[in-house]
Amino acid sequence: MKIGFWDVQIDIEKAFLECGHKVVALDFHKSDWQNDFVKADCDAYVWYPHALHKEYYKLLDRAGFIEFFLSKRAFPNVRTSYLFQDKMRQEYVFDLLRIPQPKTIILTSQAEINKFLKLKIKFPLIVKDMWNYGGYGIFVLKNKKELEKYIAKKRIPKNKENVIQKHYLYLQEYIDLREEYRVMTVGQKIILVYRKKADKFLGHVWRGAKVDFEVKKDVLDFVRKYNKILKLDCCGWDLARNKQGKLKIIELNPIAGTKILEEQGISLAEHIAEYVEKVL
Repeated sequence: MKIGFWDVQIDIEKAFLECGHKVVALDFHKSDWQNDFVKADCDAYVWYPHALHKEYYKLLDRAGFIEFFLSKRAFPNVRTSYLFQDKMRQEYVFDLLRIPQPKTIILTSQAEINKFLKLKIKFPLIVKDMWNYGGYGIFVLKNKKELEKYIAKKRIPKNKENVIQKHYLYLQEYIDLREEYRVMTVGQKIILVYRKKADKFLGHVWRGAKVDFEVKKDVLDFVRKYNKILKLDCCGWDLARNKQGKLKIIELNPIAGTKILEEQGISLAEHIAEYVEKVL
């Protein structure tokens, strides 16, 4: 088997070499990347782009070219890449597949927003930037005045034809968290699960949240159930448990942080190599 890999990822190179496969180093970012991909003629192209957040579109772009036109396997594939860093796409998929999530409202025009403001709104309310990550662009709005102020800052065009996705309003119900979890999967295999504990609303590990590896079985069952439906290549699942004890999905992160994996001595590259061998 011949594997094309991102040339800076020596961990991926090492993992596939140890499995006895040929590897080809490729630059996934160069302007004429597609020409090198065609010449390489690999069985699969593996890319785990750690710091891709500012160029998130490339993940779906590369995967689409590889799968639709080269007819080869991309890792992560189009199905997984479609959900990367786009909260709106995730909400649509969660809604379609009836995956429990906080009540979410997406408003796409000033007319829709005006209509929403006339309703009886329950506060506090969460507002999110649909592309941000790591807790950035997330705010808790305590009352209608704060919501109106936030809307004013977005400067939504009055003409609907001039409205683009950055003007959309993404709102979620506020969950008074009892517990929050991160589950890491490669294929259908759970490779890491932990509970995050933090004093602040945004409980990210890089913000100082504490990690506890004692997690109830229903968290694993939740991920296994919905991953069988989603069929994701690689993903970090962010789950929350509310005061009533019910689990809800907050977000999917097909490209997730690896800090805790590394601290636990878990090689993501080795799990990826094992999985790619299995699916080819």
